[in-house]
Amino acid sequence: GAARKASPIRPVPVEYAFKQSTRQAFYFTNSATIGGDPLEKEDMIIAYNDEVIVGSRYWYGDITDVPAMGADESEIYAGYCTKGDEVSFKIWDDSAGTLLDMVSGGDVEWNSMGISVINLCSSSPCALSNNSFFPVEYSLSRPYPNPFNPTTQIRYDISQYSMVSLKIYDITGGLVTVLFSGYKSPGQYSQIWNGSGYSSGLYFLELNISSENKQIYREIKKILFIQ
Repeated sequence: GAARKASPIRPVPVEYAFKQSTRQAFYFTNSATIGGDPLEKEDMIIAYNDEVIVGSRYWYGDITDVPAMGADESEIYAGYCTKGDEVSFKIWDDSAGTLLDMVSGGDVEWNSMGISVINLCSSSPCALSNNSFFPVEYSLSRPYPNPFNPTTQIRYDISQYSMVSLKIYDITGGLVTVLFSGYKSPGQYSQIWNGSGYSSGLYFLELNISSENKQIYREIKKILFIQ
């Protein structure tokens, strides 16, 4: 019976079209609002890598999946996403006839075959509820912005109830600060580090996950603080 249902996916106008690639990621939009009001079916979400359109989709309700295409070997995919790029989003507000820049809540880092759940809002803040998505694996996204001054946002995924520590180290390996230490339930989390009061330079962000006193995941990212 489900197979006979009409697909909600409609062709987009040519000015917002994109080339289908064998490398792609999907951003499942948990909610999207303009001035606090939800989108309508004639509104459209457009995904960008810098100024290049890499995906688009008419809004068809909560959990609308927006594709974002990656660069393939062909020159026709010039400017398309590569691993680690940050995808941005705009919305065509059909009732107003305008294209709006959106604030994203959730992990927007592009990875081939990646799946993320995001929220889109026309103004900041745009938070992603920890209960709206349960990741299937642990991960630490690239802090954004990076380099930064004075704050950077750190996003990470927890796939099961675990002991979590999030720490900053200096270039000598010395502990600078503990951003979080304690237990976390499954979900997507966001942490801000404010570098005010610290020296400019290279730092290391460490996410450490343990369960029953055994380390099960560890990842380190470089971050650069510039005053």
